[in-house]
Amino acid sequence: MSAILYPYQRKWIDDRSRFKIGMFARQTGKTFTTTLEIGEDVVECELQGGRTRWVILSRGERQAREAMDEGLKLHLKALGAGFDAFESDFRLSDKTTVKALEVITKGGSRVTALPANPDTARGFSANVFLDEFAFHQDSAEIWKALFPVVSKPGLKLRITSTPNGKGNKFYSLMTGSDTTWSRHEVDIYKAVADGLPRDIEELRAGIDDELAWAQEYECSFEVSAFNQFMAHVLVEDAMRRPLPEVNGQPLIMGVDVARFGGDRSVLRFRRGLDARTIPPRVFHGLDTMQLADQVARAWTELAVDAAMVDGTGVGGGVVDRLRQLNFDPFDVSFGGKSARPDARDKATEMWMNLRDWLATGCLPVNGVLSEELTTRQYRYTPDQKTALESKDAMRRRGVKSPDDADALALTFAHPVAPRDPMRELLEMLRPPYDPLRTDFGYDPLAPGGHGGRK
Repeated sequence: MSAILYPYQRKWIDDRSRFKIGMFARQTGKTFTTTLEIGEDVVECELQGGRTRWVILSRGERQAREAMDEGLKLHLKALGAGFDAFESDFRLSDKTTVKALEVITKGGSRVTALPANPDTARGFSANVFLDEFAFHQDSAEIWKALFPVVSKPGLKLRITSTPNGKGNKFYSLMTGSDTTWSRHEVDIYKAVADGLPRDIEELRAGIDDELAWAQEYECSFEVSAFNQFMAHVLVEDAMRRPLPEVNGQPLIMGVDVARFGGDRSVLRFRRGLDARTIPPRVFHGLDTMQLADQVARAWTELAVDAAMVDGTGVGGGVVDRLRQLNFDPFDVSFGGKSARPDARDKATEMWMNLRDWLATGCLPVNGVLSEELTTRQYRYTPDQKTALESKDAMRRRGVKSPDDADALALTFAHPVAPRDPMRELLEMLRPPYDPLRTDFGYDPLAPGGHGGRK
C-alpha cells in the first residue's frame, strides 16, 4: 500500500518510532498519510491474531469527520478490512457533548475520532493521533491530560500539524532537542521536490499573503496568528526574567468572571513587576455570590490594595456583592471607554498596558497562560485605533476564552497609588473575613449607597 506514497510520505509511514511528530505544509497529505498508517496497523495486528485501539483527536468535529470519511474508511476499504461505523455523544466534564465517530473492524479493532479536549485526551487508553495539534484549543492542557495515558508501554503517539506560531505545545515538542521523538519536517519545496504535483508560484500568488505563505507553506514558526497581539518572545522573556525588588508596591487583584459553563473564573495577583509570586486562584461553576465570597476571602488574606473586577454581564453581581460586604472594587467594563487614545475600548487598553509591562515584568512559567496571551489577535479601526479580538470572535475560530490572561490584564485597568503605611496598619486591624456576618451597614437605597467605584 505504501508504494502509492511520495517519498516524504513513505518515510513518515515507514518510521515505526513509538513517539513521532511531523511538521507538514498545507496540502501535503499529512492526515491522509497518518490515517493510512493507522489502517495498516489495524490490518497488521489482526493478521497476527490480535486487535488494536486508536484514537484520533482533531481540531474540531468537522476535521474529525474528514479524518474518518476521507482517510481511515477509504484506507480500510482499500485494504479489504470489513468494518462498521457508528456515531455517539461523548459527554465532557462541563456537561456539554461532542460527537464521537467510531469504526469497529470485523476483527474487533476500534478507531475513534473526536474533537481534541482535555476530557477526550484522558478518556481512552489507546494509541493516539493528534491531528493539527498546533491549532488545538488548550494544547498545553490536552498534553498534560494525554501523556500519562500514552506512557503505558507499547502505546504509540503520532502528532502532525502545520505551524501556528510559538504559543502552543506543538512548537515546544517540534523544536525540542531530546531523542524521545522522531521528528519530520516537510515544507512545500520538499514536497514538490518529492513529486507532489503543485505549482509553487501559482500557490504563492493565489494566497497573496506573505505571512500566511511563510506559516502555511514554508513551515515558519516566526509568524503566528496573522495579526498576533502579543509576541511570544515577550512572554518567554517575562517567564525567564529574575524577580525584581517590589517593596512598597501595591498588590492588585484582577478578577475575570466566568460567563459560560466551560469558562473559568480567575483571580490573578500583581505587585509592581511581580505577577509570579502569588499563584492564581481558579474556580469552576461558582455563582456570583460564591465567587464574591472567594474574592473577599483572597482580599482579606492577602491584604489586597485594589481589586479590578470584570463587571461586564454577570460580573456586575460580583461587584454588587463585594460592595455589600464593605469592599470597594473597581467595576471594569471591557467595552468601556479607553484612557488611551490609541485603543478602541477598555479591554484593548488593558491588554496594551499588559504588553508594555511585559518588557520588564515577571510571569510564572505557565503553558496555559502563555498560550492565552499569544493566541489573541487584533485589527485596526477606520480611525486607526487598535481593536482587540473579541471573545466571541476567538470562539468562532476555535480558540477558548482567555480567562487567565484577562484576569492578568485586569490588573492594568486603572493606576493604583503606592502602599500607604497607614493603610497597612488598617489592614492589620481589619477583622478576618466572615461570610456569616450580617452587620454590613449597607443600604442600597441611601444616597450614594453604591458603596464603591463605578
